[in-house]
Amino acid sequence: MNIILKRPKNNCRILPFRGEAFLFLICAVFAPLSIAAKTLAEYQKNLQDAGKSTIELLYPNDEDVANKNYPQFERRIVGEIRAKIPVSEKIEWKGAEIETNNQWLDERLNEFEKETKNPLKRAEILNEISERLSALEQKINELENPSNLSEPSTTGFQSLSFILQMILYALMLGIIAFLIYRFAPLFVRQFRGREKKEKKARVILGEQLSADETAQNIFAEAENLALSGNLRGAIRKGYIALLCELGDRKIIGLSRHKTNRDYLRDVSKRRELYENMNGLTNNFERHWYGFDVTQEKDWEEFRNRYKQIITN
Repeated sequence: MNIILKRPKNNCRILPFRGEAFLFLICAVFAPLSIAAKTLAEYQKNLQDAGKSTIELLYPNDEDVANKNYPQFERRIVGEIRAKIPVSEKIEWKGAEIETNNQWLDERLNEFEKETKNPLKRAEILNEISERLSALEQKINELENPSNLSEPSTTGFQSLSFILQMILYALMLGIIAFLIYRFAPLFVRQFRGREKKEKKARVILGEQLSADETAQNIFAEAENLALSGNLRGAIRKGYIALLCELGDRKIIGLSRHKTNRDYLRDVSKRRELYENMNGLTNNFERHWYGFDVTQEKDWEEFRNRYKQIITN
């Protein structure tokens, strides 16, 4: 921000200033016009009053919101803020006059007054105003006490802080590495045990599967049933092998309460898979639940569709 210093003989010059040193609150709507400049201490007092006391009054509780006179009270408080911190004001500092520009506060207060429906947005505006006022007050403290800003001391503390942070990070990494080394095998064993337990609990269309049961093993049983002449049982066993394979691939979720049609609906969004599985499901239903006589060609049709699905 730029600060204009006005001195006798009508000379003025622009001095750069770091940060938000003089981003002050906005003026009151009917603030009295005065050519007398305020002292820096007076200005700081107004900042404190507006930031810590007056702004807090604009955070309403439930009783305030229910009070029909609260809008008038709110307008009065906003007016007091404007009166304490005008848009532009002259501040006397070290024999010179500093002209402030507090337009930002006027704009934020206008936004606050216009926002009547969203309490969260109003709170955000008030929080921003309060934070900026606190920053301005801190800058004034720095102006009045420049000895507190010791660059060598600050640099030394920063270096020490950096070293301590690096030591702390190294210790944390060492602890994390030790914990992983110490407990990772335990977690792996628990995970494998849980996975094995879940496999033990698998029930597909009423058939309990053992922990080491795989889709390949189940379909091999189906092949043996077909060779022994039990084509109907082979189709049922082959259909269970299909569901086991799709479950292992995480394509469907296995449940003891699901029917074959439930599993078919699970793949309805996969067009090609749905068409092939629909054929197998119809084949299974006709020969296991229906009265169709199972022939060799029915098993061969089922077997071919099964191979086509699991190879994709």
